[in-house]
Amino acid sequence: MKAVFLLLAVFLSIGADYKRYGIESGIFEYRVDGQMTGTETLYFDEWGAREARYSDLVAEVEGNELPSRTLQLRQGGLFFLIDLTTKTGVVYKDMGLDMALEEAGTEVDQVAEIMLRKEGARRAGEGEFAGKVCEVWEIPLKGKGMCLWKMIPLESYMETRGIRLTSVVTHIQENVPIPEERFGIPADIKIEKARKTGPSQAPM
Repeated sequence: MKAVFLLLAVFLSIGADYKRYGIESGIFEYRVDGQMTGTETLYFDEWGAREARYSDLVAEVEGNELPSRTLQLRQGGLFFLIDLTTKTGVVYKDMGLDMALEEAGTEVDQVAEIMLRKEGARRAGEGEFAGKVCEVWEIPLKGKGMCLWKMIPLESYMETRGIRLTSVVTHIQENVPIPEERFGIPADIKIEKARKTGPSQAPM
């Protein structure tokens, strides 16, 4: 555990000089429907360099309800995937971000789009959702699609073997201060360093 926090301290000392999103901070609440149902809340600041996504979902499997409470945390070039029920988690080096930063160079506001394209995403036009004009992106090989406003998902879906999962924004707060504790790892969580690099985690 000490090694994990030492690694985090090293990456945080580097600082963030890129922009994943088009606004500095925000709180976005979502409703999830499909094979899993429930809610998600996205918190971010530093233009998306720090991000925390809390999920409270229930999956129905063979008539049984399986609850899931998770936290996905990104900061300092690291990506944490935490199970708040089992009190366990893993930390990955965010290699997808590293590659996007290298390709972006001085175009720091292009990071999110580069990450999307590296996942096989393509622009599919424009749409409107929650009163905002958004870009429609699709990832055909993964059965994914999303409507992005300032590269932040307002609506997204994933379809696998005919089973569809959707996420729809229900409430938006733009450029608001985010409580520091939202980006913290609970003290009772056991974090292990993953043996492989994590997913690119494009905005979805």
